[in-house]
Amino acid sequence: MLSRSPCQVNQKLELSYKNARALHQKVDHELPGVTPWSRSVIRITGINDEFELFMRDPIECIKELWANPAYLDHLTYAPEHRFVDEGKTERVYDEFMSGDWSWETQVCGFHCFLRHFVQHSSGTPSRGRYTCTCHYQL
Repeated sequence: MLSRSPCQVNQKLELSYKNARALHQKVDHELPGVTPWSRSVIRITGINDEFELFMRDPIECIKELWANPAYLDHLTYAPEHRFVDEGKTERVYDEFMSGDWSWETQVCGFHCFLRHFVQHSSGTPSRGRYTCTCHYQL
């Protein structure tokens, strides 16, 4: 069994930090456009203790990711069906956007929304909110 000291591992990996504290400093102060953290204190009735909750605005985090050109080739913006074979009999589920929920929410849901919109704007009576029941496939 080979044993290496943390210093040897650091040198071998050519890391730009030497320890956990230095890594945290880089994350906190050197990364561009990092969405700020907010802190809330939660107090629960009957418990004499406070709990800290740290969070970021998820919408701002998504904007930050989408605005960064380094991620351009790594983000998926639309659902997709991928298959192992040309006959499209065996589907691949390996990312969030390859799943049924993403497909039904964005593709099928959008198709039903358009159908509802066209019916509503053409004078055809509408029965409230549109619901997706079509299982539309492109």
